[in-house]
Amino acid sequence: MARILICDDEEAIAQLLRRYLTIKGHEVDTVGSVDDALEKIEGAIYDAVVTDLNLHGLDGFELMQEIRARGFNLPILFTTGYPSQETAIKALREGAFDYLVKPFALEEVAERLERAVTMRRIREENAVYARLVSLQAVGKLLAQATSLEGLAQETARLAVKLLRCDHGWFYQGMPGDSAILPTGMPMTPPARTLAEQAFILSLSEKAMAAGEPITSEDALSQTGFYLAIPVEMRSAMVGAVVVRRDGGKSPFDTVDFEVGAQLAVNVGLNLRALGFNREQASQAPVEKALSAWADLIGQLVDQHCPDYESKLQRVFALGHSLIQALDWGHLGQENWRLLSQVYDLAKLRVPQRILTKEGPLDDKEKEFIKKQVRWAKERLSDVPGMEPAAQALDDLQEAFDGSGYPRGKRGHAIDSAARLLAVVDSYVAMTSTRPYRSPMRPREAIEAIRKKAGTQYDPEIVLALTSLGQN
Repeated sequence: MARILICDDEEAIAQLLRRYLTIKGHEVDTVGSVDDALEKIEGAIYDAVVTDLNLHGLDGFELMQEIRARGFNLPILFTTGYPSQETAIKALREGAFDYLVKPFALEEVAERLERAVTMRRIREENAVYARLVSLQAVGKLLAQATSLEGLAQETARLAVKLLRCDHGWFYQGMPGDSAILPTGMPMTPPARTLAEQAFILSLSEKAMAAGEPITSEDALSQTGFYLAIPVEMRSAMVGAVVVRRDGGKSPFDTVDFEVGAQLAVNVGLNLRALGFNREQASQAPVEKALSAWADLIGQLVDQHCPDYESKLQRVFALGHSLIQALDWGHLGQENWRLLSQVYDLAKLRVPQRILTKEGPLDDKEKEFIKKQVRWAKERLSDVPGMEPAAQALDDLQEAFDGSGYPRGKRGHAIDSAARLLAVVDSYVAMTSTRPYRSPMRPREAIEAIRKKAGTQYDPEIVLALTSLGQN
């Protein structure tokens, strides 16, 4: 059975064809104009189109051109009551599957449609086979990578090509989750916007947790589709390949899942070839325990602030985007991830009445908060491996112009992670829901932070935030 669209402004002929083809087991829709035909094609999946050449307004040739321009590779059969050799030659030369002259035998129409649908399916199967065969060449291309960054870039490029998408990324599983890959940026290339960056990170982690490909419509604009394929290495999920098809194109199907899964297998094999394996992970049990402890702190803070919108993942994602924009690789992915989990440790000792207070804090409340920050810094300093986080927390209330506390540090004397966290935490807090206010819009939050560039915040980081917000 096939789904057929008939476009003919002669209602009697259109209905005659519909009834006959329905008896033959096909599903048939009829329209009387090019505009109606295009609307139908955009909203449903058809196997073939039968259209009269001489329609009111746009003609059959223009319908075919519009169908091709919108990315639909459908076999098209032309019918006409005014035949000529020139018209027939033009129809076949421009890509029509066949050309029928009215009056035609209904059996002839059904036979040619069957042939058109069969040839289309054979052509699609051959295309699928070619895509799968081309994965052999993909393995060779990926094997040429000599670093994780090179492998990530080539993976993203090949994912776009093989899956016929518009954008592609490789997400590296965080060491705190798998302890397999080395520290570095979690996603290559960076997303186009901060919101998309956080969305892709979340989608990747869901695919890794599920252990199988997952799809999602574009949660940001509802005009495209995402596919995330987890990458596995020695029974551990270590990353994900993510691709996006822009609006107007078909969603992902089972063939895309198969091609994507085969690509992911190749990526996993090449990760092993680069030397990232479980033996490396087993050498760092302390780091795994430290990461698990930091995750627990983050969860406890979230539970202590039940009316707050959780911001830990957003702090991590935005911070990584800024690290990449600033080329601050010296901070390290794992150090930043640990800091993003534990920097709010002091909140565990702050009562709800202060956390949810609508107005400004009084002097006694401010002094109480300062004591809890000092307590948190001391606790972190006692934990081996958390020294960088403790230093960042100690400098977090310093201001770029020297007006902050506890030591009145200024400029680059302030710990770089603290300067970054000050901007990231402010932006995420401003754009998050609070019990006493609605979230600010991203542009409003950026503008509020820009007004304090050079006084409270590092101007270089604010400039990077502004640039990301404009992308």
